Amino acid sequence: MAEGVLRWTIRSPSEQGWAASATKYDIHAEWSQFIHELLRLQDQSCFPANLPFFTIRRLIAESMPLPAAEVAFFLYSFGGTGYVDLVPGMELKLERPLREKELSSTHGKLTSVEAVYRVVSSSGRNVGLRQVSAMGRKEASISREQKQSIFDLPSLLRDKPALRLFLAEAGDHDNLPGIIAATSTATEMPELTTAIVHEPRSCPRSIPAGEACVFFNGTAVNLLSSIEINGKQELLPFGTSLGYVVDVRAKGNALTSFSLKRQLATGDYAEVKFAPTLDAIQQIVLLPGDLLRWK
Repeated sequence: MAEGVLRWTIRSPSEQGWAASATKYDIHAEWSQFIHELLRLQDQSCFPANLPFFTIRRLIAESMPLPAAEVAFFLYSFGGTGYVDLVPGMELKLERPLREKELSSTHGKLTSVEAVYRVVSSSGRNVGLRQVSAMGRKEASISREQKQSIFDLPSLLRDKPALRLFLAEAGDHDNLPGIIAATSTATEMPELTTAIVHEPRSCPRSIPAGEACVFFNGTAVNLLSSIEINGKQELLPFGTSLGYVVDVRAKGNALTSFSLKRQLATGDYAEVKFAPTLDAIQQIVLLPGDLLRWK
């Protein structure tokens, strides 16, 4: 590698080879192992200090001919894993209903407490959370534990720049709560992830120094993506498909009238090509930074 120049040799299935490869190899497992090795290189300071790992990951994924349904997994580990790696362009909205005794202390003014955080780039190469709004922090008489978990995430997760959100979802018997895992180096995340997803899914009783696990019991956790739609910045639930937006907001428009541009790791935008069919656009997950327009 020449000084100041990064060169990668990337081998991946061709556009036609994805279906065949899926039956022969566990491509998700191989990608996860590859990412783990990249993380080890970052921890060994093998990359420029001002080049964030999530940028390196994105640069590599963008050079691969990925099927539309696979993009979110290769960028954020989203899709069948039950968790999402947090990167800039995402927002977290946390809301917890007040208990009966807490309602009395607000004199009926509040029924829930809420905090919103933006995922931001921290010190050039990692990620962190910045609170953008809070409701009920002072008024609600809530316990110290609940108050910390909802309102004080930046302090709880300080100096732990690798963040992974385990999505809240319905289980066979109970709703699985949202969980945030945080580690001081990204290479520690796979081991903490294994401990969290162990049945029943929860934070481990013993957390090594430099790691954190926040368990949102009784709290709704919503992950949002910042998308520009017809020139207006909007927040949509992470995982929203292009097909859903087209169906709900632009009925009657021909599919050929839609334009979707995706922000690259370099900051430039590339046109997302898709067949003008309902099946095709349902496979496209809108990602943070996307630009969607229709005539």
